[in-house]
Amino acid sequence: MKELNNRLFISGESIQELYNWYSKKTLIVNRLYQRKLVWTLNEKQKLIDTISRDYPIPLFLLAEMSDGKNEIIDGMQRFSSIFHFIENDFSFNGKFFDLETLATTNTLKKEGILVQKEPILDREICTKIANYKLAISIYKKDNNEIINDIFSRINSYGKKLSRQEIRQVGTTEEFPELVKSIAVKIRGDVSHSNILELNKMKNISIDMEDGTNNTIR
Repeated sequence: MKELNNRLFISGESIQELYNWYSKKTLIVNRLYQRKLVWTLNEKQKLIDTISRDYPIPLFLLAEMSDGKNEIIDGMQRFSSIFHFIENDFSFNGKFFDLETLATTNTLKKEGILVQKEPILDREICTKIANYKLAISIYKKDNNEIINDIFSRINSYGKKLSRQEIRQVGTTEEFPELVKSIAVKIRGDVSHSNILELNKMKNISIDMEDGTNNTIR
């Protein structure tokens, strides 16, 4: 890990290692500014194709929390796509990730938590994907206002979030919070907290037939 200053670090972490972070529930999502899972199946498969070809993908930005967990500032859709592919949620070129490639997924398979789907992708390709290194920037979190500001700045460039979604970043006024609370209860979300483990994001994102997700908050 390379230290750029006393609060910002850059490292390269393999997908295999990051999946271990994911399975240990150390990757966190703050729903005050993060939207739900919105990538289509085609977008997810293109990402896996990019990784399988050893092409570069954009840097991921995390904020290190006081409890040692990491809050995802930028890269939630990509993280989720990669981990869901590993867990056999979708195929790549018509084939599914070999769960025996990773010690963690192999254990989960033996415990009946993950089920291997077929046909199975060639082990060599699965190993290549597992060993692919992602560029990670980790910012030592001082307070929520700074993280909200960073997220807003990242999403001020290009067409990433809608204006309404950006306006909601860090919104803590009484009425918006009441609306969010009511929506959570109506949907029956798995958690009423704004802080949610990345593992649980798909439980509050409704998959559509074409692989897209319902983005209503």
